[in-house]
Amino acid sequence: MLEAVDELVGGAYSYTVPNKYFPQYTIKGNRERMPANYDPNRYTFRYKVDLAAPKGKKINYVSTPSFADYTETAGRQLISVEEPINDFPPTKDIRIFYKTSDMMLTPNLFVEHNPYFPGQVALGATFAPSFDDEQDDDTVDFVEDEVPSPIAVNGSDFHFVFILDRSGSMQGENIVVARKALQLFV
Repeated sequence: MLEAVDELVGGAYSYTVPNKYFPQYTIKGNRERMPANYDPNRYTFRYKVDLAAPKGKKINYVSTPSFADYTETAGRQLISVEEPINDFPPTKDIRIFYKTSDMMLTPNLFVEHNPYFPGQVALGATFAPSFDDEQDDDTVDFVEDEVPSPIAVNGSDFHFVFILDRSGSMQGENIVVARKALQLFV
């Protein structure tokens, strides 16, 4: 279970799995029947995260936990980050950050068709402006335990795009509330 998926942190995509998701057991009661070296928190642990760049883009920055390994495949369009099988769960959050070439310069549009609703589509658009310097497209920068720095902006170089759902579920009061919310923003 991922705590945050594709959240932007310092201009990089972020995957986080807090260590609170991994059980920490304590022994209560009589320990006499247990082996002397018994540790309830010693269990097999392993994880793997596949980072995929959108079509036509390449991954050029990856920050992984210091205990992780990585493999690069498909011309930097897919990088797998994993921890080999271990006898103990992590003692800190698993945080992975990555950037792709031109990831912030072009919007991404996702289209979904449903056979139950012919002639209709669902759209999702992402706009992630960046104020970073251009990244080198020929290499991948692998670092350990680095959290990308916050992006400094001057407060006036913003462009916003709003998408308003006008489907049947938005009729009546729903569309009125959505429009009022949009008016508050602008």
